[in-house]
Amino acid sequence: MAREPLSAIVLTFNVAHKLRKCLKSLEFVDELVVVDSGSTDETVAIAQQYTEHVFRHTPYQNYAAQNTWALQQTTHNWTLICDSDEQVTQELRDEILRKLEKKPNAVAYHLPRKNSFMGKQIKHGGWGNDTVVRFFRKDRCEFIPRQVHPELKTNGNTGRLSGALLHEPYANLDEWMERFQRYARWGAENAEVKGQRAGWITLGLKPLAKFFKVYVLRAGFLDGLPGLMIAMFAAFSMFMRYMYLYEVQEGLASPHETTAPPDEDLPLG
Repeated sequence: MAREPLSAIVLTFNVAHKLRKCLKSLEFVDELVVVDSGSTDETVAIAQQYTEHVFRHTPYQNYAAQNTWALQQTTHNWTLICDSDEQVTQELRDEILRKLEKKPNAVAYHLPRKNSFMGKQIKHGGWGNDTVVRFFRKDRCEFIPRQVHPELKTNGNTGRLSGALLHEPYANLDEWMERFQRYARWGAENAEVKGQRAGWITLGLKPLAKFFKVYVLRAGFLDGLPGLMIAMFAAFSMFMRYMYLYEVQEGLASPHETTAPPDEDLPLG
């Protein structure tokens, strides 16, 4: 009995410096679909070396909407989504292929991620137990639109695989700073939609609580200097999220002014 065919989706924007590793790890899939949102570097040319299914889709709205559009370009039901800063390990590849050879007992699967920062694998601070739902049947799942940390709604049982995705969300500090502002603004959008307000407590206490949670309660200190940096960045991101929310409350800006190319589902902040 032939196994179920598999499509893979990768969203891109100016990721020429890291795309090859991602796409090479997906050479085992039956169909690779790359959806770009207007890259100005060599991203598209590199993607075309690995697949003929390279699409441009703009304007970019959010991660969920972009993936929803990408799913419409795939021809197979079973789908694997891999971000451009991720790689499928040999163990995960073999496990997915085994699942497809027999009838899977779930409509979607949680995949563990091994996250790295500043060249070191991070095992604490909330990064060590990171999982994402990326392997699923598209006819039984749909994305709930959110700017940050989108959710995949499943109509059926979910399972869990043991093979991992390798994930390096930030190659260096410059890359973190480049993404930080729009994630803080998107966090403010989500907070506003939920009816949250910015004030002395949220601006003063929430960042401190975030640092304590990441660095102490989740043992981020065990990851050395990178663990300290992650906790400080998470606290600063929380502070700026409510600063932007305060700006909106006072009528100084609209949270919907921010339009950005796709970012991956990140654990930081």
